[in-house]
Amino acid sequence: MKSWARLIIIAILLIVVGLSFVGIGVYKGGKTYIAFDDLFQSRSRTYEQEVSQPLDGDIEPFENLEIDIEAATIRVIEGDSYSIQLPELNRGKVSYEVKNNKLIVTQEKYKKVVFGFWGINIPGTPMDRNSGKVTIYVPKHAKLKTLNLVCGAGEIEMERLEVENMRVTMGAGELKMDEVLAGYCKIEGGVGEVEAKRFVADTLDLSAGVGEINIEGEFKGDVTLNGGIGEIKLKAKGAESDFNYKLEKGLGELRLNRNSVGNLQTNNNADKTITVKSGIGSIQIFVEE
Repeated sequence: MKSWARLIIIAILLIVVGLSFVGIGVYKGGKTYIAFDDLFQSRSRTYEQEVSQPLDGDIEPFENLEIDIEAATIRVIEGDSYSIQLPELNRGKVSYEVKNNKLIVTQEKYKKVVFGFWGINIPGTPMDRNSGKVTIYVPKHAKLKTLNLVCGAGEIEMERLEVENMRVTMGAGELKMDEVLAGYCKIEGGVGEVEAKRFVADTLDLSAGVGEINIEGEFKGDVTLNGGIGEIKLKAKGAESDFNYKLEKGLGELRLNRNSVGNLQTNNNADKTITVKSGIGSIQIFVEE
């Protein structure tokens, strides 16, 4: 075989191996990427202008919260006062303002991102310096009227919050909620896990592309869960007859209160309905007192 043919075969094999590692990284939940301007920075570029300076302090009270973050961990949790903590990031400056009773937190868009290697995070490198947490504290017994949160990649954590109208949009990452009380709650996820414990909502509308959905709580109205690929677990407080059911699965097992069932539509003349649809993955629904 000619030498050039061998080189082509070796190159193809290396590409296949590289893509395999990328796939494994995505499956394991990695989220780190490499940007072109990290590897080849222009000397004339004023790089410091894009740096987020760390900030930790009290802010004006607010009833509405709007967050639009490209990549970071976002925490909205109970605190002693209205306050905010911003991390130091090597790009994508994070800023905030309180205006008309609304806290707005935004991050500049990244530039020249070429490709990503998920699951790789090298301490001390530009990639590692880009990780950080945006933490927003809301006092105990305070109630938010609206919470609109958009996160491209990262983790979202919410603890001990009360919100009238909540909307969360995620690209890739994890959403974890604990002791959150919501009126209307809409969640749209791309790739990643969604977990809620001790969750109370009037209405829940959740859709996810790839990843596990695990919801436990009390629901006063309709619950809708749409999953593409991944396991869905729902544990709702109450009696089985408190809900109507519309359950549809693609590939995977479907269980209602530990009983294996097929696609199911049941009308119990209840005031609220559980609707669950999954493409690939098992569905487990528990409705218990």
